[in-house]
Amino acid sequence: MIETQNGYIFEGYKEYLSRSNDKVVKEGFSGVISEDLRHLYLIDHIEGVSIGELLGPDTASVYTLAATNSTGADDSGVMKVRIVKVS
Repeated sequence: MIETQNGYIFEGYKEYLSRSNDKVVKEGFSGVISEDLRHLYLIDHIEGVSIGELLGPDTASVYTLAATNSTGADDSGVMKVRIVKVS
């Protein structure tokens, strides 16, 4: 969920189900869109870095790299997600 955007810079949060304990995790992030309007760079407020590619006006692929999670559980690794704008 992107909550605010000012030009190329945006902030929001993501929610996901933890693999280790099936609890919903809500984590804030900040990001920037590249000048070519094709790539995203995000930093999670708790952990990890994500790099993304805008595939169209309503779709992006995001690749996340994280060593640990905020609960200390073993959810480390990499992940690819497709983001789609919902109206």
